This record gives sequence, C-alpha cells and structure tokens, in this order.
Amino acid sequence: MRAQTTNAPARGAGGGYPPFAPATGKGGPPPVITEMSLFRGISAEDRARIFVRGRMMTFVRDEVALAEGEVPDLIFLIASGQFACRKTAASGLMFALCQLNAGTFFGESALVHGRASEMEVTATRRSTVWALPASDFCAAMEGHPSISRRLIDEMAVRIGVLATLSFEAATLKLEARLCRTIQKLALEADQLRDGGTVRPAPTHAELASMLGTTREVVSRAMMGLARRGVIETRRQEIHIQSVEGLFRSGR
Repeated sequence: MRAQTTNAPARGAGGGYPPFAPATGKGGPPPVITEMSLFRGISAEDRARIFVRGRMMTFVRDEVALAEGEVPDLIFLIASGQFACRKTAASGLMFALCQLNAGTFFGESALVHGRASEMEVTATRRSTVWALPASDFCAAMEGHPSISRRLIDEMAVRIGVLATLSFEAATLKLEARLCRTIQKLALEADQLRDGGTVRPAPTHAELASMLGTTREVVSRAMMGLARRGVIETRRQEIHIQSVEGLFRSGR
C-alpha cells in the first residue's frame, strides 16, 4: 500500500520519494509543526522559508514510511498520529525501538549524506507528516544553529532510551520487561494507578514487537499477570488492577 499524499507525488517503486518542486498555493504545515521545539525562537517569516518546499503526506495504519536500509532524502515532521521505529533481527523477529508522536520527527539519517536508515518507520494508525527535503533542512540548520543544538538534544534523549532498552533486554526476564512497558504506557496516558486503563492498548503482536519476542509469549505473560490480579485485559484495553503488583513484577 502506498502513501496517500496531499499535493505530492507517490512513492517510487525503488522505495524512495521523488524530489519535491516548490510549493504553490496557500497550503503550509499546521501549528504542531511550525511550533515544534526545533524551531522555537525563529521568526514566522524564516519558518515559512524553511517549510516552503515541504508537502503534507498521509500514511495509513501499518504503512511503511521509511524502510530499513533506505537512503532517504527527506526529513519527516509528524503532524498527527503515531509511528513505530522497528529493526529486524537476524532471526526475523521485528523489534520496536520506540514510538514517535506528533511534534517529533524521523528520517534524520537524511541529514548525513548517503547514510541509510538503520530502522523501519511504520505508521501505527492513520498519520500525517510534513515531508521536507533534507537539503532544505540542512540549509535551515546552517542559518539557525539553534535547530542543530535542539536536534542534538533530541538525539541524545533517543540514544538514552535505546541504552535503557538494551540494558533491560540483557538483564530482565520477559515478564518484567512487559510490566515496565505497561507502566510506561499507563504513565503516558496518565493512568498509572489502581483502576487505570490504557486505551487503546497495543495488540499482543505490537507488544511482542516492542519486546523483541513472539505474540504467543506475550499472550502467556499477559494471562499470568491477569491470573495474579495485576491486570485485566479487554478489547483494546489494559485495565490496571494493582500498580504495586505491576511494579513488583517489573523488578
């Protein structure tokens, strides 16, 4: 399935996107893009120049926006929805490294000439991005060093997240990692309490991708937590019955 786009050419058969021509008309990125922390302190006039050749693009659920190994020439600024960053192991298992929401970005490997993406980026629901030619973004960084500093800050945070994932994968059992994942999801939804509900919750297959395992293994672990009264699962919901039990099982 190919990306649905607004005023932009479709993705080519080779996996990349054709170069964008200068934008025409009055269309521009929404405030969630123009007000991203990357561009804080930059005048509206300068921001308009940065975004002028961008295009809004729409991806449906499970659609690949950026393939692992692809050499992108665009950077994608997320306007709505959510994307999962995944990497495939030699065994064939797909491991979800992180999830990106509106106001963040992906495709930063495009800023390093000729560098392939080290992960696959896939929409987890209907999502939109403002796709900007990497050359334009590089020019913006040269003209506004604050963009470079904030980009480095964001990449440092992401490296820290990956380091934590690697440590947990090496030192914790699957159930403990699952409990920590549920804790994180509940915290993000402001539901980390007895009686809290994560809604919509990831499917068992999506949780398996986050944990680098199989759906069957996750299903068994979820049933074990439910039997002990830690959680209760419903359709697209994880109901937290005991936060104390969730933390205890996450050690």
